[in-house]
Amino acid sequence: MVGRRYMSLGPTRPGKRHNSWIWPMLGMIATSALGIALTIMNARDWRSSEHTANIVLANRSSIAVAVQILSSTLGFLQIHALCYTIASSFRVSQLIRAYSLDTLRFVDAISRPTVAWHGRWPLSLASVVFLGFSFVPAALWSGALTPVVAEKHVWRAIDIPTFMSSNYSDVEMFKARNNTASRRIDGYGTSPVWITSEGLFTFDLSLSSVSGTFQGLASASSNASHTDGVRPKFDSSGYRFNGRSYGAGASAGLIDIPDTSAPSWYTYYEVGLKTNTTCMRNQSAKFSIAYAETDDAHFRHEFTSNGTFANGVRVPDHYPMLAPQRQDIFIWAVGHAAPDMPAANKSLVSLAADTTTTADVWDFHQFNNVQCEVTYEATNFSVKVDVIEKTVKIADNGQVPTPEWANVVLQHLDDPFSRYSGNDRIVFGSQLGHSIVLNINQLRMLPEFKDDKSDRTLFQGLKDYIESLFDNGVGMLSATRLIGANQTVEVPALVGLPAVTYGKPAFVYVLLGINSVVLLVFLTEAMRTRFWTGMSNLQLADVGSVIVAASQGGNALALKANGRSKGNISEIMVQLIKTGDENREAIVLPEDAAGVRGDESTRGSNETVRLVPLPAQAYNDT
Repeated sequence: MVGRRYMSLGPTRPGKRHNSWIWPMLGMIATSALGIALTIMNARDWRSSEHTANIVLANRSSIAVAVQILSSTLGFLQIHALCYTIASSFRVSQLIRAYSLDTLRFVDAISRPTVAWHGRWPLSLASVVFLGFSFVPAALWSGALTPVVAEKHVWRAIDIPTFMSSNYSDVEMFKARNNTASRRIDGYGTSPVWITSEGLFTFDLSLSSVSGTFQGLASASSNASHTDGVRPKFDSSGYRFNGRSYGAGASAGLIDIPDTSAPSWYTYYEVGLKTNTTCMRNQSAKFSIAYAETDDAHFRHEFTSNGTFANGVRVPDHYPMLAPQRQDIFIWAVGHAAPDMPAANKSLVSLAADTTTTADVWDFHQFNNVQCEVTYEATNFSVKVDVIEKTVKIADNGQVPTPEWANVVLQHLDDPFSRYSGNDRIVFGSQLGHSIVLNINQLRMLPEFKDDKSDRTLFQGLKDYIESLFDNGVGMLSATRLIGANQTVEVPALVGLPAVTYGKPAFVYVLLGINSVVLLVFLTEAMRTRFWTGMSNLQLADVGSVIVAASQGGNALALKANGRSKGNISEIMVQLIKTGDENREAIVLPEDAAGVRGDESTRGSNETVRLVPLPAQAYNDT
């Protein structure tokens, strides 16, 4: 009965050994190659194509799942190689030296890996640390392989509107030309209007649809005059200016960037006119309201502007205007100083109100006898358009010689702006005056001008208002040159395109370091053990293998453990040996190893060791 039981265990001589180290080696080659590739890509600041970035952005969830699967696989390959090295090297040393049962538990735990719960606390803690470390490579691979949204900078040639022309006459520069891409509506006289999905465009800035928009934007200009204050663009493109526009960047939202599908931003240089306004009060000003008829009883007052600008040039004559009450009246006149006059490259603005009325419900009296001067400086502007945020930032890049078109453009602004007063519907107060007062009142809400009723606040509010009109005026003319006249110039633009990189450098470099350490340990042990030659068949993770080897060793271990506490049992030393001609593997006590193995010097080569079985009563239950 007992003999049959021992015979059923069979021999434990190792069969033909497969080169099991090849698979961990291939795994390390794969992780090393990928780690080196990621390191090189990060070192060279590699960026993907815009097309790849768009695919990644459109399939984030699917890519996240794929990254998790791939990172877990790569992390497993690294940990498997390390665990294989530990287990295989231990299987080689098992036939050379003895180990405690605690050590066997620990090696078994870290070669899976798991926690050696029943070992002594230092070894249990070490196994917990190793188990925690086993999750690190997969996490690092996830950080190294996750596509990170970045930017790729390329140069593109873009077409922006230009005032350059072969004929610098007002008629030629602001002449409509064929443009089948937009809907053109013939307005009054020579004032065509183009209506597109991006807004309304025209060369006639006095049209009510344009003047209303411009005055609305100017009425909030002081509130946006602080650094990076947001100012909406005059069209329907949805773009906004961070700070003043100076008339530059009018093409934002109206042009496409060639060879791109979704640029993040682009920047280029554009020559424009930088305006600066100064205001003062002149009690001897020669600009005033001239009444043709005044009738307070019937609420009928017919009037027009009268007098001269500060330089003595007569103000433009406009048709008479009507107002129900004199307190509702506010007028201004805008004129450009011609190049052949001493005060060239500037516009003059004169304001007047009827101060003979006792009532000043609209706060128009403060404008009487105020004069403003708008000077211009040809400037090379840096224009940066953020396509994602739909913002435009204009930066001064230095003064340039005044271009030939400057005075033609400026003269084309003054008459329409002067008509803002002549076309005003003065019912319940001048609408132009109201928008200026609204801007000044908003200025008085800022800490610097809090409740300041002095001319300082008045002049600053006028300055912001007038500069807003001129900025948007130049911008509208420029945009209409693009929409209505197809007049463009090609300029180089630096474009930021969406791209992806793979992982942050910190993850990639740490991962490469860990991979190098694991590879070094693997190769060192492979060389030291000659690729684990003589490795035992006993695998601690294989319960059957352990039972067979323990049975081969007899009952000496069981007898020694009998009556001991759990802690004391862990300290028992055991050793793996090969016995008999068939080289069976057996787990024995170190002191019994020589006896079981036999004394090679005193017995012949055919001598075998008789195994001592457990008492027969131990098997009664079975």
